[in-house]
Amino acid sequence: MKYIIFFSFFFTSFLFSQDMTNMREYYFVELLRIPDRPVLDSTTTMKIQAAHLNNIDSLYKAGKLVLAGPFGDNKGGGIFVLKASSLEEATQMCESDPAIKNKRLNYTIRPWWTDKTSFTAEKD
Repeated sequence: MKYIIFFSFFFTSFLFSQDMTNMREYYFVELLRIPDRPVLDSTTTMKIQAAHLNNIDSLYKAGKLVLAGPFGDNKGGGIFVLKASSLEEATQMCESDPAIKNKRLNYTIRPWWTDKTSFTAEKD
């Protein structure tokens, strides 16, 4: 027990002693395929997917999307890492996505902190 308390104190001290000047809050979005979504014809599905990809491109060009991509398994879905000033703004960005509007994907958003210099492709 004494070792657990010591380790907890040491780890907490280490975290708070770190230089936070490069830390930035982003929003991690997990996009999830809705399992009981309506079956659509392939033309409609392709239009929604194209609009989803156009939305991703627009967010990137606006400097709001740092990272995006699909999961590599057969469950579908993917992730966004958004650069937003608030959870509300991140939610609005997600709600504007055509795949979410058309009930193809659902999402969860979590605030996420990391060193902003770790995203070498990020636009400032």
